[in-house]
Amino acid sequence: VGTIPVGDWPKIDVHGVIIPGSWHKKNKFEFLSPYAKEVLQWMSYRSDQKIILWTSSYKTETDSIANWLKSHGINIDYVNCNPEVTNTEYAEFADKPYFNVGLDDKFGMEPSDWKLIKQELIDIGEWNWKIIWTRLN
Repeated sequence: VGTIPVGDWPKIDVHGVIIPGSWHKKNKFEFLSPYAKEVLQWMSYRSDQKIILWTSSYKTETDSIANWLKSHGINIDYVNCNPEVTNTEYAEFADKPYFNVGLDDKFGMEPSDWKLIKQELIDIGEWNWKIIWTRLN
């Protein structure tokens, strides 16, 4: 029987949340908000966070997106899956990956929400840009 590990599992949509939405195969690689870049860097350097990129892009485009994010100090743990959370006695996660934070324009996420997320992290004492900056340089 599987278990759900402790930690945060943000599932983050790509188009309309991180980069502009596109109905074309080519992506426009620019952050919709400078706060998106900062918050994603913060998330990717937390040992208790596993970033799940959520996208309907084909693998070649998904690889390009992940490489572009990596070039900005953002590490993606998984794409469209969460292999660390296995089936339990009461739940099956093969077709519906486990996550506990969802950032998606379909959930109502707006590019301006990245600023609110950063401010909330500051307000609760979780934001430490010095640590991120040290790891990036």
